[in-house]
Amino acid sequence: IASKFIIVGFTYIILSNQPSIVNNLALFLSCSTLKDIDYPPFIASHPSYSCANERYLFFSGSIVLPNLVFWSLFIPITILIVLYFNRFNLRSKKLQGLGPLHSQLKEKYYYWGIVLMVLKLVLAFLAYGLEHEGEIPVFVSLTALWIYQNCVATWKPYKIAFFNKFETVLMNLMIFNIIVARYLLTPSNHSVIYTIGLVVAIIFNAIFLIFVLTKIIAGAGLQAIGFIEGKIMKRNLKRGNNLVV
Repeated sequence: IASKFIIVGFTYIILSNQPSIVNNLALFLSCSTLKDIDYPPFIASHPSYSCANERYLFFSGSIVLPNLVFWSLFIPITILIVLYFNRFNLRSKKLQGLGPLHSQLKEKYYYWGIVLMVLKLVLAFLAYGLEHEGEIPVFVSLTALWIYQNCVATWKPYKIAFFNKFETVLMNLMIFNIIVARYLLTPSNHSVIYTIGLVVAIIFNAIFLIFVLTKIIAGAGLQAIGFIEGKIMKRNLKRGNNLVV
């Protein structure tokens, strides 16, 4: 039982923290320069340190790079191999720890948790590029999100129909937010365009948040009703048995 909880906890840690860890590691390996200023390249996440510093080169090569390989390649590939060789026995006790990755999926899409993980890793790698000039990171991010949401809409990998719709809506909202943040919410735009973009973004995100909250409240309400009905049925059954006796 203890090992099961450890595996489940480790799985949740991977799912929740992996993108931010990869993003921070990628930032540490990224070097930036100042426009029109003759200044040596500096670390993107630590501007006070030069990329030519010997300590930085040693630390990035011996610590940062191996960790980046571990989090972005070793973990997804290892989990995928484990799921693949147990794809016909996903409900076994030894795979209960990986339940968060496949429990809500149709059996033939057992690998979809890894697909989502890879998408998050791609976006984490590109997050630095989205904050700087260059259209390639933006194009790749939008393309990856568009392909993913189309795959979800077409194949419907989740058992519950709502999850498929939720994932599609979420990806479209992310596409919308990237476009607005990149092309509308910029200092160079006219104040009217900036204001319109900001207002529209707030409205769309607020609608999505309200949609999610209503679903959560409705689900909690249904569970509460089911719990109360179960209690009433048990009480009535107990009374019935007492009357028979």
